[in-house]
Amino acid sequence: MTSPTTNPPRAILFDIGGVVVQSPFQAILDYERAHGIPAGWINTAISRAAPAGAWQRLERGEMALDEAFFAAWAKDLSDPVVWREFWLARRGKERNNNHNSSSSSSSSNHNKNDASVPPHIHTPTLFWSMMRLSRHPDPHMYPALRRLHVLAPSRGLVLGALSNTVIFPAGVRDETGTPFDSGLRFERHHHHQQQQGGTESAVLVREENAAERSEASEHSEPSASSTTSTAPHDIRALLPVQISSAHSGLRKPDAAIYALALRALNAEAARRGLPALSAHDVLFLDDIGQNLRGARAAGMRTLKVELGGTARAVRALEGMLGVRLGDEMGEEGGRAKL
Repeated sequence: MTSPTTNPPRAILFDIGGVVVQSPFQAILDYERAHGIPAGWINTAISRAAPAGAWQRLERGEMALDEAFFAAWAKDLSDPVVWREFWLARRGKERNNNHNSSSSSSSSNHNKNDASVPPHIHTPTLFWSMMRLSRHPDPHMYPALRRLHVLAPSRGLVLGALSNTVIFPAGVRDETGTPFDSGLRFERHHHHQQQQGGTESAVLVREENAAERSEASEHSEPSASSTTSTAPHDIRALLPVQISSAHSGLRKPDAAIYALALRALNAEAARRGLPALSAHDVLFLDDIGQNLRGARAAGMRTLKVELGGTARAVRALEGMLGVRLGDEMGEEGGRAKL
């Protein structure tokens, strides 16, 4: 392994969904494909509902995961004004790119000639398909995290998680009536503003601007039903600092949550007798550009983890730290975006 970069990070802050565990955004793409919905509509509708949309409120712990949430989310995902703007922009882009009718229909069959009717989305089906897909550890980043956990004490590294989360009520069932176990559980942070009880999963929805919507991204944690041998709470044990949006009342990319994360990392550094950390000492890994921009605005360094690109991100992390974290074999070649 080569030497680390000059001034390597002293703390590494991980997003969970789409980084340490597999991204549920494939479930969104699959749902859109299966129902003839234009690719990108669901993420667009979620983003446009911010900051007071149902998804954002759920991630801040302001809404419970119940029928009222699913109804409110369905309303956000069928906003006729946002749909018309999205539809017209998409049609205009297709015309500008000289797309023929076959290429247009390959991505969607919904309302090709009618911008007035938004797609119908059954939100419980969508939500739980996202959750089921996102319970499995990433095959590249998760082993790298385990290796980092072993190396952290001798290298003076502080490890943590910063996740937009959803609280699952005790005994929650999915849309089929099957009990759902999210697996990983966060301890409540002392800055928590609103309590709802239960367990939670790092459920992170991609909220990019229009220029980035083609790059799919992020979500949740491994469960006891995972096909791997991972213990349900293993990730929690690997990350001593954990910042959960649903427990703090803050969510990425709000500036306050990065400040909260830095304070928590410094508390852990002090507990271990390590020097105080500045924001620039922290490397934040996330798969959503908007969240990374928020971290950079807070003074942190960032590493973007592309969908399907966790092996490349591990290699980039190895280069920054000067340590071996993963296998030589991985996905397609190339570098992760720093």
